[in-house]
Amino acid sequence: MPGRLAGESAPDYGETLIRLANELRLHEDRGWHVLVHYKKALRGHTSLIDDPKFFLSPAGRRDPRAELEATIRAFVSPAREGEKHAACRFIARYHWLKEKLSIDESLLAVKGCAEIEENVNRINPVSATLVFPSSHINSPASMFGHTFIMIETANQSKLLAHAVNYTAVTRDTFGPLFSLKAIFGLYRGYFGILPYYAKIQEYNDFDQRDIWEYRIGFTEAEVRRMLYHIYELHDIYSDYYFFDENCSYNLLFLLDVARPGLTLSDEYYPPWFSWVIPLDTIRGVRRTGIISSYDYRPSRVSTIRYLESILSEPGKDLALEVIRKKKAPEAIAASSLPSVEKVRVCDMVTEYVRYQYSRGDITRGDYAESFIKTLGVRSSLENTEAAKYQVPVPPRPEDGHLSARVALGAGVRERSPFQEVRLRPAYHTIMDNDEGYVEGSHIVFTDITARFYDKEKEFSLQRFDAIDIISITPNDRFIQSISWKAGTGLRRRYFTDDENRLLWFLNTAGGSAWKVPILGLVYAMAEVELEAGGALEHNFTAGAGASLGTLTKVTARWKAHVGVKDVYYFLGEKQHEASAFLAQRVRLGANSSVMLELKYTAAAETALDGRRGQGEAVLNGNLFF
Repeated sequence: MPGRLAGESAPDYGETLIRLANELRLHEDRGWHVLVHYKKALRGHTSLIDDPKFFLSPAGRRDPRAELEATIRAFVSPAREGEKHAACRFIARYHWLKEKLSIDESLLAVKGCAEIEENVNRINPVSATLVFPSSHINSPASMFGHTFIMIETANQSKLLAHAVNYTAVTRDTFGPLFSLKAIFGLYRGYFGILPYYAKIQEYNDFDQRDIWEYRIGFTEAEVRRMLYHIYELHDIYSDYYFFDENCSYNLLFLLDVARPGLTLSDEYYPPWFSWVIPLDTIRGVRRTGIISSYDYRPSRVSTIRYLESILSEPGKDLALEVIRKKKAPEAIAASSLPSVEKVRVCDMVTEYVRYQYSRGDITRGDYAESFIKTLGVRSSLENTEAAKYQVPVPPRPEDGHLSARVALGAGVRERSPFQEVRLRPAYHTIMDNDEGYVEGSHIVFTDITARFYDKEKEFSLQRFDAIDIISITPNDRFIQSISWKAGTGLRRRYFTDDENRLLWFLNTAGGSAWKVPILGLVYAMAEVELEAGGALEHNFTAGAGASLGTLTKVTARWKAHVGVKDVYYFLGEKQHEASAFLAQRVRLGANSSVMLELKYTAAAETALDGRRGQGEAVLNGNLFF
């Protein structure tokens, strides 16, 4: 133990500790790098924390040794007037250095941080859980899902546990603006702590997202170490980046701090640009073996849809009449339905009015009146035990296909054979296997398709989808949703002179979808398109039209997508285009499939002109990684 020598002052003791730290090369220790969020840079290291308040040395963000020495000096020195002592600002660093250097606290001016220790003892953390609210395609910030950490205590129920969250702080509500600014790191991200029940209310009720809870097998000492680091990060910002330094990635530092043997924050920070998707981080945590169990918490919408599936047609009709106030809740008890069915109708009504209230569709007074009256009716009924139900647990999200995909294939276009390669870093299409994903959802970033034509002996960029989002959500008598899509990038379009020209495009569409027996998901949308490029007579064209399609799960492994689309371009260069397609995908394994696509496109200068057409067929093998 490096005790203070006779006559040695606190600064001298600090220098003694610094010499020992340098001998041990603690500035190169992974534990130190995790605590300060250091990662390798082109030269040396850099911390991913951008807030100057997080560093005690002016060079600390890029110099692990300078920050370590400044931290030791701050620990052995009194606090400046009006400032917290460094041991309270950096309590996790304090405990780490105390252990590594065997520091004698009796020789320090300030012995740790009594205030934080009292708070941690009062919280009494006993376990940690990684929480994954599933993707919410209508929210740009959450289209890939989200993760946060729940810290449970020995003194409270799970709902009163602490939810630790990292998120961008913004008042922007316009989705495209948020996405653009987040891509370039123009928001500040902060760690925050909320009661877990508040996060449940946010994600289950308001966003209608299922929640998965993955309990982590940390010891109480490891959970406490994590909590110390959370205190260090209070009111400290990092630049938030949508694709890499996002909500999920930054949480990995908390896990690495809790158990320094983990290397999760290194795994998702290679020296080149990468994607960090919440679902992939769940898979990474699972690979470490630290997940001990999991729980599924269905959203309000999932519960309503399940209740609808087990109610009889008369039961559904009665529930709707009560919800629409055509009948009083007492009509449920007076109905001729079986007693079990009556209880479930009451459950449907109470779940639905809570859903309406969370969306702001009804007033608090209407909600309270319907909810209390229906509960009163339910309590008067018999067979409530027999009517109990549990929403079936779907496949876990991390068991679905991996996020990146490469496809190799061959095809023919008007007797001209070609080979094709496709590369997609993220994330899921409506033709991929839905297990672990939301049916009818499609989120793709930077999907590139290139071809080599044998006869012409030339390579060509066939398509580049910078972003392609589709949400096909079925309507029913209880849940009404808008189906929509939006995409932009580059694509080759067929013209009446039999040429295929590369153009920039922007496509948006909106409409409705329904679940139809045998056919599956059937949708209809109104389309708006804008294209630009030198190949156009006026350098741009814009038009509108419609599309119809059906997405059918023929078997558990076989999916088919059939559709037609008709667009008339009436601004800029005028042209009429109609197309029909059939895509069929057969799943070979969890991360492999084959897909056959047939497409025919007809183009004309006006709707009345004779059309010229072009057909193509392509067969691809897909590998997800």
